[in-house]
Amino acid sequence: MKEIRIVLIFSLVVLLSNCVNNKNMLNDKDSLVIELNFNNSVDIHDTGLIDSIDILRLSNDAILGQVDKIVKHNNYVFLLDAFITKSVFVYDLSGNFIKQLVTIGKGPKECLQPMDIFIDKKENILAVVSRTDKKLLKYNLDNLNLMSVEKLPKPFFFLSNIENGYIGCMNNLIDDNKPFNLWTMSNSLELKNSFFEIPSSWNSIASGNIQPFSRYNDEVYYIQPYDFNIYCVDEKENKVSYQYDLGSNTWPSDIKEYEDIKRINENSPNRYIGGFYTFQETQNYLITRTVFKNEELLGVYNKKTRETYVVKPSSYSDKYLISFGKIIGMDENAIYSLVAAESVNKIIVGKDKYNDFESMYPVQVKNLREKFKGVSISEEDNPFLLIHYFNVE
Repeated sequence: MKEIRIVLIFSLVVLLSNCVNNKNMLNDKDSLVIELNFNNSVDIHDTGLIDSIDILRLSNDAILGQVDKIVKHNNYVFLLDAFITKSVFVYDLSGNFIKQLVTIGKGPKECLQPMDIFIDKKENILAVVSRTDKKLLKYNLDNLNLMSVEKLPKPFFFLSNIENGYIGCMNNLIDDNKPFNLWTMSNSLELKNSFFEIPSSWNSIASGNIQPFSRYNDEVYYIQPYDFNIYCVDEKENKVSYQYDLGSNTWPSDIKEYEDIKRINENSPNRYIGGFYTFQETQNYLITRTVFKNEELLGVYNKKTRETYVVKPSSYSDKYLISFGKIIGMDENAIYSLVAAESVNKIIVGKDKYNDFESMYPVQVKNLREKFKGVSISEEDNPFLLIHYFNVE
């Protein structure tokens, strides 16, 4: 099996050949164009984007490794660790550990490399995508038991259910003589249509941080690696729903080879936007997650006011004082982030070597102490999960 090289610096290039060779792609001239100015960022809590937060102390009954994706369904939160424990950890909304899913191995009910998870509400399952052994494991959302293991036709990195089937992303990995990034499948996982041809020079050049699929209502959206368009996809076609104009921070359109990307990064570091890692539509907003000048930022478009913001995920200091955390997941209801236990403990103590939190935020520190009264927190504990709920007014 050909292994893929994970590019942690998500350098962007608009591959013109993708647009030319993308079978069945619709160029929607009426798609919304959104301008983002990355030279002017604002605090996330000054935009009205976030309505409220929940803070969950994740029980130490299971020791988390690296959390690569978080999805929520009803009273369950699912955390995927794709590389260290290679497991899915299930918690409830009180932070209690419920169950650890996925058994690593070559057996019929085991898998080798869980790379993605998603919720299929119609089937009432949590689906786990295992890349190297091309398996799709389905867990019942009511009892969390393994229902079935199905064979995937390709070693997909990411997968989502769509109407009448599934759609999978290869993340720029060419594994046969049909080099396409996006594939649609029937309900029985038979390949149907393909989109976005992968140029040979970009084979196995991908990002380890991208989450290419998202859902809003009945629509499935896709972000193509190295592209600032947002595509709405189904079993037969995909079309541009939203286009982002980043002005002077957009990569030159004549860049085609990966060597060009490396050269420009060396000659002009931090000049261009590092690509989109996540896109999410909500009731009131369109949100993208990116990195610019080594800082994680969100591009926010308000659907009601048509205003745009480049947003810094800053500390929350309304009811509590707590860092925004590292963003791990997003859906139409909330942003999911993790904050190290050490960071939370410093605020509860009230100060550290550099800051006196209690003197600056006495009420917020008091509230955080009350919330976790009697709880012993150490640096080695699991991180705290923050759920930042979107404003729906």
